[in-house]
Amino acid sequence: MNAEGLSEASYAASTSRLEGYGQVVCGLLKHLIAEAGIMVQSVEYRVKTWRSAQTKVEAAPDKYTGYGSLTDLLGVRVITYFDDEVDLISELIEREFEIDEANSVDKRALLDPDRFGYLSRHYILSLDPRRESLIEYRQYKGLGFELQVRSLLQHAWAEIEHDLGYKSKGSLPKATRRQFYRLAGLLEMADEQFRQLRDAHQSYSEEVHSKIDASQMDLPLDQLTIQSFLETNATALSIDKMLATKLRTTELHYHAEYAWRQVAKLMDFGAVTVQDLAQDLESNRERIEIFSDHWITDTGGHKALSRGLCLYYLLLLKISQLKRGEMDLFVSELARRYRGMVFSEEQKKRLREIGELMQ
Repeated sequence: MNAEGLSEASYAASTSRLEGYGQVVCGLLKHLIAEAGIMVQSVEYRVKTWRSAQTKVEAAPDKYTGYGSLTDLLGVRVITYFDDEVDLISELIEREFEIDEANSVDKRALLDPDRFGYLSRHYILSLDPRRESLIEYRQYKGLGFELQVRSLLQHAWAEIEHDLGYKSKGSLPKATRRQFYRLAGLLEMADEQFRQLRDAHQSYSEEVHSKIDASQMDLPLDQLTIQSFLETNATALSIDKMLATKLRTTELHYHAEYAWRQVAKLMDFGAVTVQDLAQDLESNRERIEIFSDHWITDTGGHKALSRGLCLYYLLLLKISQLKRGEMDLFVSELARRYRGMVFSEEQKKRLREIGELMQ
């Protein structure tokens, strides 16, 4: 290959459409992945630089005849959160794109059972004929690109390995090579453990929904049990609706942090299980409504508020019932533990006055 064949002008001619192509491919992949109901960490692309492309061609002149023969001038990468999602993405890719089987490889299948190392799925792809015929894709007909699919931890391994410049394991000292294998093994185990945690979380979530639906409320208070309770319990829903109407809000959305902050504060009053919350709300339903009549002064309307208003107003009701010294200590502790949970002297006075009215 002569110098002219590897010139910057030759490179520019070979890559002129790749920036636009990369954007189109990434947009298409994001759409397909979202349609499949899969959440991924990232979908990104890069066009190989002139110097990098030149070096690769010069390193293998028998294999490459010029920039046009490189299959990875455009590289696209999909990073998944979990290792089993690599296979889900791969199945989607194999349905939606034209695959260059000769140049595509599953790196996972190349490792011997007693070896650890780089795990990733590599494809050389192009748009399939039906998509190439569409006007928005027609200009990219016949253009190939490399796609890598790997988990977040597999990506961490690959990036660190690349950054350290370790391309060939055989050239490394034995001790370094052993350390590489140990680290790779730990990451592979971590991928499995994260997948198991996800599955256990999903199973627990389903169990919680099933029990709460069956009115089995003797469940510990945590983010999953609270969400299920607030979204299904008739009393909680009714009080939230009543408060939302008084605040003239148009909609309620569930925010896990907001709901949990209210529960954490109510735990100081003895709440331990979902049953405790359910009983507390039911027995104080009318008192919460009366309290809110006195407390709510801003009725200008809110576009959206958080589901779990019932818990916040239950908390305010309980604070209003405390004796003066106890109230001062309690609200001081709330201000110390929770940013934004600060009561002014005027608010504390109003809480005491409402509490006395409701005695």
